[in-house]
Amino acid sequence: LTDDDRWPWLDAMRAAIDTARAEGRTHVFTCSALRQVYRDRLLPSDGGVTFVFMKGDA
Repeated sequence: LTDDDRWPWLDAMRAAIDTARAEGRTHVFTCSALRQVYRDRLLPSDGGVTFVFMKGDA
């Protein structure tokens, strides 16, 4: 996949994050946002989102 393939999906996830926060709900969203640019796309300007990097043995 290219970044152009990923942007709509990341934007949809960001919309879900914004909706959950606006409704005062806590959620866990999972995705492979390994690049900083993807995490920046998901992160609201006021923060409020925590990213967890999980690393396991192959």
